[in-house]
This record gives sequence, C-alpha cells and structure tokens, in this order.
Amino acid sequence: MECPKCDGELEAKTFGGRYEVHSCSKCQGLWAHRDVLPQMKEQWMSDAVFDSGDVRKGKEMDHLSGECPECGDPLKRISDEKQIHIHLDVCEDCSGVWFDAGEFTDWKHDTLMDMVRGMVERWK
Repeated sequence: MECPKCDGELEAKTFGGRYEVHSCSKCQGLWAHRDVLPQMKEQWMSDAVFDSGDVRKGKEMDHLSGECPECGDPLKRISDEKQIHIHLDVCEDCSGVWFDAGEFTDWKHDTLMDMVRGMVERWK
C-alpha cells in the first residue's frame, strides 16, 4: 500500500501477535483500523513500537490531505473527541485511521491539559 501523505510504502507491523498496523517507510505515519485502536491504546509500550517517527516531521505532514491506502476514497480530517488538538485523517468507508508521526503517542496518553482543553471547547 502507498502512504496517503507522501510517496513512501506502508509496511505491516504487528505487536504481540494481535495488532496489525501499517507504518510508512518514509514519513513514519501510521495506518490502523478503528476496531483495534482501543486495544492499542491500552497496550503497554504500543506507542514505542508503532510510533517511532519524528514528531516535527509529523507536524509538517499534518496539513496534507490524502486518499485511503486501501480503497482510494478521500480521507476526512477530524478532531479527536477527547483531544481536540489532534487532527486525524479517517476513511469513512474502510474505517481506517491515519496518524501522522507522533500523533498516536499523543493520542494514547490523555493528560490533564487535554481534559481542560476539552471542557473549554465544550463551553464555547
């Protein structure tokens, strides 16, 4: 599969023999299906295994849009419900989610500041 953000190739990665995601060989972005995200979030050290890319590179790639690496539909940019500063690219047809480098690690670790941001945003 081709990366939706750059011209890199997506390579399969597994963790604990249970979770499969695809990581870009070039920009280190991460493609995963929504149904495995809750388990990946709870799995100890999954961020270290899956999200080894440069956060600065991820921020550069964040503004780019792309197409689903599985079906070719345009990816839709959404903000995470709990962490509104995280912008994910999702495929509504395939239920896939794209994390730019560093986003999975940020998404995995909810902080007090994330909760405050969410409350402030809801009050607006």
